[in-house]
Amino acid sequence: MTWDGRNKAWVPDWARHKYSAKDLRRLATRSEINQMVSETDYKCFPTTGIHNHSSITFIALNARAELIPTEIQISEFIADTKEFYSISPTFAMFKAMTNVLHELNEVPFRPQIESCDLTMNTQKSIWNKVIQHYDPKCSLNAEIDVVDAHSKHGIERKVVIVMTRDSKEPSTITFPWLHLNRFVYFAKALIEGQRKTMPKRAKDEEALLLPSKSK
Repeated sequence: MTWDGRNKAWVPDWARHKYSAKDLRRLATRSEINQMVSETDYKCFPTTGIHNHSSITFIALNARAELIPTEIQISEFIADTKEFYSISPTFAMFKAMTNVLHELNEVPFRPQIESCDLTMNTQKSIWNKVIQHYDPKCSLNAEIDVVDAHSKHGIERKVVIVMTRDSKEPSTITFPWLHLNRFVYFAKALIEGQRKTMPKRAKDEEALLLPSKSK
C-alpha cells in the first residue's frame, strides 16, 4: 500500500513501525506480472513508486557458452520521462552487491513516519555501505544508500546505488526500497541461471576472481 509520506492523518501500519523490506514484500499484481521477463541472460521487473512508473533490467553482457559474463548491466528506466540510467558491475561485483542487498533486505529500519517533516528536495540518510572490487582489468566502487527523499509527489524511501569505475564519472540507479525484495529475487535468479549454464572451465575461471571487499 503506497503512502505519500506526508499525510499524518492517514499513515499505514508499515510506516508506523520498524520493518524490513522483506517483511513488506507483496505478491505482484497481474499488471506487474505482465511486465516481468525472466530469461537466463535477461531479467526485467517493475519498480513503480510514488514518484514515477519505472522498471529495472539486468542484462548479462558477453555471456557465452564457455565463459562467465564480463559484466551485468543494471538499468533503470523511467517510463514517465523516458529517462534511462545504468551501471555495469563485473559479474563478481554483481554477486558481491547482491549479497549485500540480500542482507539489507532483512534489516528492519526506523519507521518512515519519522521523516514526515523533511523539507522539499531534501533527503535523510538511513543506511550506507561501500563495496570495493579489484580485478586485473578495472577497479570498481559501489556505494549503496538507503534514503528518505522528499520531492513534489511526497516522501519515499529509496535505494540508491552509485558506481565508480576507475577514474570515470560515477553512474547511479535508484529504486523504491519497497521493491528491494523483488530486486534481490531477480538478481539471485540471474546469478543462479548463469551458474547452471556455466561449464566447468568457466566455473574454474570464476573461482579465480579476486574477492570483493565491503565496509
